[in-house]
Amino acid sequence: MSPPSAQSLDLNGLLDLLPYGEGFRFADAVMRLSQESVVTAKRYSLSEPAIAAHRVGGHIVVPGVFLIEQAAQSALIAALALNPDDSAAAYWLAKAEGQFHAPALCPCEVIAETQLARMQSSFGFRTVCRIADTAVASIKGVVAKRAHGAWR
Repeated sequence: MSPPSAQSLDLNGLLDLLPYGEGFRFADAVMRLSQESVVTAKRYSLSEPAIAAHRVGGHIVVPGVFLIEQAAQSALIAALALNPDDSAAAYWLAKAEGQFHAPALCPCEVIAETQLARMQSSFGFRTVCRIADTAVASIKGVVAKRAHGAWR
């Protein structure tokens, strides 16, 4: 089965793919999807309590862990879209490492450009998170398949 096009993955499609409720969804839209990459967008607003409370040097900044989660969820969206017979419960974030280049000052829209590398039973990913033309974070990690019966 070929992966769906970006147009077929609207917000409702994302809600169906991701196993999380709206309060823990770190992608608002899929902008592009291919066998090798996915691009997602997430708007961070001051109305989110965890963001409004995260002040650095007098500025409200998106927490770096949110950018890591955005990258991981982007990779999960792609893994599920490319493997339609799998469920989200089949995958977990096995590894993540982030480098932060500039603060993500809120409010903002972060575009996550994620490159995928299929491995035996997992997907490696490298993501650059941008606000406009500025790279704010680079994240690499692995979304792995869970062993059968794990987390019972």
